[in-house]
Amino acid sequence: MRIMHTLTNKDLDALAFGASILGSGGGGDPKYELLIAKHYAQKYGPPRLISVNTLADDDLIVPFGFVGAPTICRERFFSGKEFPAMVAAIEHRLGKKPAALMPAEIGGSNALLPCIAASLLAMPIIDGDLMGRAFPELQMMSANLHDISPSPLFLVDCQGNVTIEEVQGNGEAAEAIGRNLAVAMGSSALLAIYLMSAAQARTAIIRNSITKALYYGHAISRANHTTSPTQKLIESTSAQILFTGVISDVDRAIKDGFLRGKARLANGTDHAEILYQNEYLVATVNNSFVATTPDIITIVEQESGRPISAELLRYGQLVNVLKIKAPTVWTSAQGLELVGPRYFGYDTDYLPEKEPACSATP
Repeated sequence: MRIMHTLTNKDLDALAFGASILGSGGGGDPKYELLIAKHYAQKYGPPRLISVNTLADDDLIVPFGFVGAPTICRERFFSGKEFPAMVAAIEHRLGKKPAALMPAEIGGSNALLPCIAASLLAMPIIDGDLMGRAFPELQMMSANLHDISPSPLFLVDCQGNVTIEEVQGNGEAAEAIGRNLAVAMGSSALLAIYLMSAAQARTAIIRNSITKALYYGHAISRANHTTSPTQKLIESTSAQILFTGVISDVDRAIKDGFLRGKARLANGTDHAEILYQNEYLVATVNNSFVATTPDIITIVEQESGRPISAELLRYGQLVNVLKIKAPTVWTSAQGLELVGPRYFGYDTDYLPEKEPACSATP
């Protein structure tokens, strides 16, 4: 098996930053996971990143991440027992040892989890994911568009207790059942879903998403006295600034296993609103839509350019609201039906722009 790239501590820093940008406010703040990833890399060996093309067709790939409300995940940290319990359950249930791990979503802390598991279990990570960002629901994954079954689902709590569910149906059924199970596990659980062969993955995954996050993170580290972090971020992501101002109010509540809310921003007589369900879904300026899902809406600190996840929004923060073009898979008619604004109940004719081809390298 050819190793594409061994991730250094600087790479892990870059990945945490880039994944927070791609998370669109969701996926959880990766600060804790970054510390654990570095600790595990030192103790067990650094995580290894590979291309899906290096695997045999029948090799088994495991996409996984934490499911639940980000606020709960900040208060109920994982124990490390989840990862070996997940892999053991998969091997026992399917009679086959997984060949590689992959983030189910590249957004936020979920991008760092495969790095932790890869070091602990001495397994490689596929350079890709199933979202190209973060979304709040389990059916919102590229595997769903390629008719790959989400079943069986493996959910693991922090004690290493495993629940295996056979779902008859598509991703919507997996969302309904998996979400309820996660709530029963304390609104935070490790989830393995859409297990697939390497042959399936070559057409179904969103490739190079980890490389893209690394590119964004390393770009911001090159900011200097002539180029601000935010400017570097805009250059590397081709982002557009939607609004600059201060957060004047935040409404937030956990409902049905999601973090739901609204942030209001002000700048003189101008105002903006960001609505979210784990992820930032809609941005309006002076009551007009300026971005909607699947656009990647990101809120960053004005001075540092550091992204702020939805659970960490606070009154008085000086921020820029940015828009990054959506991954191409989500701008098709089928993709918009699954993740577009109308799915979430927002009645708008706004259409996202397509993402240009990515030539990013770490």
